[in-house]
Amino acid sequence: MTDNRWLTIRLVVTSVSPGYKKLRINGSFNKKRREVHLPAEIDAPRLGDLITVKGILRKSEHGHILDASSWNPCNVDERDIFQFLRKQNVNQIQGLGIKKLNKLEMHFNREPQRLLDALDCSDLTELKDVIGRLPADRLLEFWQSYKTENELVLALMQLGLSFKGAHSALAIFGEFSVERLQENPFELMPIIGFKASDEIAKSLKFPLNDLRRISALSNFILLNYQERTASSLMLRISVNPIGRFGFIRSLFLLLFRPCQFYRK
Repeated sequence: MTDNRWLTIRLVVTSVSPGYKKLRINGSFNKKRREVHLPAEIDAPRLGDLITVKGILRKSEHGHILDASSWNPCNVDERDIFQFLRKQNVNQIQGLGIKKLNKLEMHFNREPQRLLDALDCSDLTELKDVIGRLPADRLLEFWQSYKTENELVLALMQLGLSFKGAHSALAIFGEFSVERLQENPFELMPIIGFKASDEIAKSLKFPLNDLRRISALSNFILLNYQERTASSLMLRISVNPIGRFGFIRSLFLLLFRPCQFYRK
């Protein structure tokens, strides 16, 4: 390969090494080892994740390294299904050891798409004959969970969340994360901050005077005030469409007459 050229690669993550100036990721694809260097401040993928990375390839004393600024999760396809399954934690697919994985690969090696179709359709017919009923059940359970989570993470990242933020949203809202975020991105403000929530709201065409935005902004200002003054005051403003004027009055007091607001 020619050095110092742009390249897009896929890899299954095998190790992640955070550093002061860079995040080093090792992985493999088609039985080839790959190393990627990323900025230290970005979210790190998890072990076993399948990702795509675009960057500049350079040669080092230890081999080729891809210098990139970001990475993205991607869907498993027929090119990497066997490698992906081999890199998953044994506890995630109990009963599916090396021997049974070898059987799967030998059986579906010429047509890996058939294995993907069986997994996507939860079809036990062929799988149970190859690896047994119980391991096949556990493999299908793992696959459906992985596929659902991966699709939701990709959808949330398309809305503007980071990888870590997407998983935080999943932990809070579960399978309804996308709908909840589209309805009110400011629900995630305590986790991702007002600025990130506001950027998502703008991409969703929320008006600047939307009451959900005003409520989130007022809470953001109040929380910042508490942090700066070490105040123990725990007051949150919520939007009540029926009491809109009461809310606006409270916001006015908070912004322009804080002493009167706190006495209130």
